[in-house]
Amino acid sequence: MRVLSPVGTFPLRLTGAHVKDRRPVVDTAMGVWRSEVIFEPSDLPLAVLAIGLIAAAFAAVWRATRPRASSGVATWSLVGIEIEAVERPAQD
Repeated sequence: MRVLSPVGTFPLRLTGAHVKDRRPVVDTAMGVWRSEVIFEPSDLPLAVLAIGLIAAAFAAVWRATRPRASSGVATWSLVGIEIEAVERPAQD
């Protein structure tokens, strides 16, 4: 992930998660700066929306890249790169 700010763009790493005072906390690092993201009950609607959007994005990528079978050949296609897998008959 990245943090966009008026002074620049910084990479943000998730370093862990825990519960503090009965609230979910995500530990992060932005370069040498360590921080905690503490979720409040009022953050729930936004968190549900964010999780839904992430799930929808993963589903869209999966649908766009899943193999399409036709006559024994499965093709995966992503960003103009195609990979074909040919089904071979079982050997007795």
